[in-house]
Amino acid sequence: MSRAPQPPKKVDVTRLMKKVDALLDESPPRLDDAIPLLRQVLEAEPERLMALHSLSWALDASRRAAPHHWERELKAEHWKARDRILELTRGTRPGGKLSDAQRARSLALSLWAEEVILGAPTDARLDAVEAALEEAEGLRPLPDHGRARRGLEAWRAVRQGPGKEGYPVLLAQVEASPEQGFLDVEDDGPECFSGLQGAFSDEGFVAWLRKQKPAARPKGKKAKALDAGVLLAAGQDTAPFFGPGFGGGRV
Repeated sequence: MSRAPQPPKKVDVTRLMKKVDALLDESPPRLDDAIPLLRQVLEAEPERLMALHSLSWALDASRRAAPHHWERELKAEHWKARDRILELTRGTRPGGKLSDAQRARSLALSLWAEEVILGAPTDARLDAVEAALEEAEGLRPLPDHGRARRGLEAWRAVRQGPGKEGYPVLLAQVEASPEQGFLDVEDDGPECFSGLQGAFSDEGFVAWLRKQKPAARPKGKKAKALDAGVLLAAGQDTAPFFGPGFGGGRV
C-alpha cells in the first residue's frame, strides 16, 4: 500500500525575514545570500511588502554595478517587484512615523522615474516623472532620488534646445564635474552621472555639441581633471552603461 503524499513543509516566513534582515544589515550587505531567501519568502507570501522592497533594493545593486547582467538576467524580476510595490502601496500618505509602505513606495517611485528618464520621454512623461519624484520625496527623502531628479532636469534642458537655458546647461555640468561617473559616487552628488544617460544621448544635443568650437585648454588641476574625465567617458560610453536600455551615448 503506497503512502499518502506528505503535505509540503510550511515555510517559516518570519524566521527567513529575520535572517534576511541580518544579512542585509552586514557591511557590505550579503546580497547573494539574501536574494534566494527573499525569493523563498515571496513564493510563500507573494504580497509580503517588505520582502518585495528588500528584493528590489538588493537587485538594484546589480542594476547599478553590473547593468549588462541585470538587463539579461534580473530586470524582469526587479521591475515586477517594483510594480507590485507601487500597486500595494497606492494611496500611502506622507507624514508620521516612517512606515513600511512609505519606505517601500519612496524607492519604487524613484526606480520607476529613473527608468523613464533613461529613455527618450515625452513632455507628458516628464511631467509624470516630476509628480512621482515629488510624491517620493514627500514620503521619504532618499539619495537615490538624485538619479531621476538629475535626469529630469537634464531632459528639461534638452527640451529648451540650443538656447542659454538648454544645451549649454548640460555642457556646464560636465565642465563643473568632468570626472562624473557611475560607481563609487554619491547618488545625490555632483560627481554622479547616473540618470543623465538619456539626455546626453539626445540626437539634437549631440549634433549641437559637434558644432561647438573647442574651448581653450585649462591649466593646472583643472586640465588634469579634464583629461581624467575624457578617459572616464571613453570607458563608460559603451555597453553595458550605454547598451540596450541605457541610452546610446557618445564621448
